Amino acid sequence: MPESTPIKTPVSGEVVATYNQTEMGKTMYVKDSQNNIHVFAHLSEFVAKKGDKVRRNQLIAKSGNTGTKTDAPHLHYEIISPIPQKGLEHMTRSLRGFKGYNIDPEEFLTKQLNQEKMSQPRPKDDLEIIKELGTYLLILKEELEVLKDKPYRSRVVACVLRLLVADKTNEGGLLRRLIKKYSFEGKIKKWDKEVTLEEYLKHPFIKTSYDNGKSEVSKTRENIIADTAQQEGIAHCTLNRTESNFLFQAILSMGKSEKTDPQYAFWSETGGIVFEYGTKFMLKVVEDFVKQDEKQ
Repeated sequence: MPESTPIKTPVSGEVVATYNQTEMGKTMYVKDSQNNIHVFAHLSEFVAKKGDKVRRNQLIAKSGNTGTKTDAPHLHYEIISPIPQKGLEHMTRSLRGFKGYNIDPEEFLTKQLNQEKMSQPRPKDDLEIIKELGTYLLILKEELEVLKDKPYRSRVVACVLRLLVADKTNEGGLLRRLIKKYSFEGKIKKWDKEVTLEEYLKHPFIKTSYDNGKSEVSKTRENIIADTAQQEGIAHCTLNRTESNFLFQAILSMGKSEKTDPQYAFWSETGGIVFEYGTKFMLKVVEDFVKQDEKQ
């Protein structure tokens, strides 16, 4: 190992001591969450200092050739554990007041790495994402069925629609993102012609005038959905799972206005179109999945 090679800690923890020892030279002691002491010796330089909280893969020192028990630049690394490792019970160790048992560093670090991998969330595969889309479409269908008798549920519909087609933080929404990914070119009948979902959402719905009456701004369906579902960051919805069903809960305390309380007809029509288009998309994608499975 060349002189001054960067040394990174393999674990997160705290630097509990740094010494310039006779035999081991510049030595650093890092204590992890399991009370194991990680010893790094013959260093040329300390980068971290006593009391520092360090994270895994953080630079803490540089290798060297310090101390009397060395004849070339290298890193001395050992672990002193309070609990003996099976088969190594005889490996007692006492170093600068740190007492315990030496354990196999390779086995310990391999185990740590495997635990870390297992704790990381597994990326969702395409089938899981499609199932998630199906869940939202089902919720949308259920809310549309009660909307006529419970018009205040329009805000719930708005929240679901925002997740599907008007979420600027998610490429326009889950449904729109998947449509782009799979290059879906399906169309729906509207205004006596066939239109894509993008064309429908971006079509002007209402015109609003400024106070001076001179200027008008066309509001599209996606604008109305986004404004209603997230009025100045106050309105939002959460997905809660109960024993056997999903329930969307929307904050209903917003003041009524043209911006936050569009007519029932708007939500009924827009929700219905999005549901129809989303269902067509899902059927096509599932059909493609089945064909791929048959080929394999």
